[in-house]
Amino acid sequence: MISNQPCLRKRVFFLLTVVFFTAGLFFPASVKAGQLTPIQDHYSELISHNQQMINRLLNTGLVTEGQIQSFVIDLETKLSKKMLNQNNFNDIFINTFYGAIMSNPAVRDAVMEAYSEEIDDFLGKGTVPADFAHLMADIKIIVLSSIVVASPSGGTYDCPLTVELNGYVENSAFYYTVDKSKPTTSSKKYDGAIQITGFAETIVLKVIARKDNITSDVASFYYTFSCTGNGIVRGFVYLEKSNPDDPEPEHSGTEVTVKKDGAVINEATSLPNGSYEIGTLPAGSLQIFFNHPGGGWKEEVRSVTIGEGEVVGMPDVLLRIGDMNEDGTIDIFDLLWMASKMGFTPDSPEWAQAEKADVNKDGEIDIFDLLRVAVNFSQ
Repeated sequence: MISNQPCLRKRVFFLLTVVFFTAGLFFPASVKAGQLTPIQDHYSELISHNQQMINRLLNTGLVTEGQIQSFVIDLETKLSKKMLNQNNFNDIFINTFYGAIMSNPAVRDAVMEAYSEEIDDFLGKGTVPADFAHLMADIKIIVLSSIVVASPSGGTYDCPLTVELNGYVENSAFYYTVDKSKPTTSSKKYDGAIQITGFAETIVLKVIARKDNITSDVASFYYTFSCTGNGIVRGFVYLEKSNPDDPEPEHSGTEVTVKKDGAVINEATSLPNGSYEIGTLPAGSLQIFFNHPGGGWKEEVRSVTIGEGEVVGMPDVLLRIGDMNEDGTIDIFDLLWMASKMGFTPDSPEWAQAEKADVNKDGEIDIFDLLRVAVNFSQ
């Protein structure tokens, strides 16, 4: 028993390490900022705008200003657990407001005393007293405008721009578009900072929040870019031949993407002769990504520095055969992937997924295909 304790401790330490490491992978802290508290942030404004109601409660002598503030914090905590929109706000607010009152005895007693003539209608028929309706209207504006918050929230900027999203509702998910279309749960899901840019146009970032199968209203943020971009890069990107004696292949279909600081600036697709040209590019350091979908071609990346209005001719780029598992390299793991498809022919049920391993296009995946890919190791 004693001799096994060091081993047990090692196992426990290993398991804890895995737990903490995977927690960092699946729940990255940078994705979302701390919880928003807009009602508390606007507390002094709410009190000022609803002073008559506050005085009415304080004059009962049953509640203090501190207890009212604690009630507001409790109300906000309860509201922040629910997804709110224009259609459901009133019903959810009334129920939540009533629940918060019942869970704060001093406020409950003051409300019952101050609104004794109206409280039966409020609790029985759901008829909200005028003071409550006024407060509710104020909170509705504050909360609904905080369901989705973008930082920065709009304006004129240099390009590209990094935008981060946050929101009032705990554990909500965000979905967004930048093409002026209405976002849905099929739109891109926010999982970190958004990179956007544009030239001589206003980009509209549209976002919805989603939780418990309820969707928020659409929040729109407008960004205009002061940068001008009239630079051009052009060149040729070729596909490697399977065999030196093969006829020249058609080089169309390679996706050429220009990025600056990680944000996509512009893109194009190569023509049959391999040529491409991409314009409206800003001055500065850019990266160009060459990717040919399907076929196991290894992606290539080139850097270029371009001046204002400059036209840059890029060196020729050759995409090599063999990145079967699409990890950016050609190595033994690609051969292992191909080996799992050995013997497959067009009659095989999984041919559509395996076909790219038939590098020499002879209709069968065999050792000759593996040998051809092995030539490109470390290329």
